Amino acid sequence: CGCQNEPPEDGCILCTEPLSYPDKITYDIYDEVYTCEEDAKYIPFAYGRKDVECAAMQSVVGDFCGCPSAPLKKCSICPEGTELQLADSPTFTIESSAGTTVIEDENCVDVEFTINMNSEGLADEDCTEISAQLASTCCIPDDTSSGEIANIPSMLLGIVISFFLSNLHS
Repeated sequence: CGCQNEPPEDGCILCTEPLSYPDKITYDIYDEVYTCEEDAKYIPFAYGRKDVECAAMQSVVGDFCGCPSAPLKKCSICPEGTELQLADSPTFTIESSAGTTVIEDENCVDVEFTINMNSEGLADEDCTEISAQLASTCCIPDDTSSGEIANIPSMLLGIVISFFLSNLHS
């Protein structure tokens, strides 16, 4: 807007260090495109530091944008050796103690943000189920990881099998 407004003192800070990917696109829908740098400027006006949305923004969007000090996510869609990409998420369903949740018409970054924002009471099995449903669409090999790139199809099969086996004993 060209405004000279300073962010609120208690505004959420995406990252206290420079972002590794300031020009990376975080949102692209209906001809609206936002970058990491734009999100970093907007977020302090949208969320307070103590808001649950702030913590989810810092962990999910901060990590996506390359914040070196991004806090760990409570639930990551992508298995180790892969990273989240900005892609349209498939519709998926989560069955949990809180009931059934259907998420549709979202991009993968928004889905991971929503999951982490609402992660209170989310069991490890729920996170594993989410990853099993979304990783093949939402995750790509992490080109910044050291060592070998994971074999995604076999990793997903392992996640699905472990989820299936954990439910057999329930």
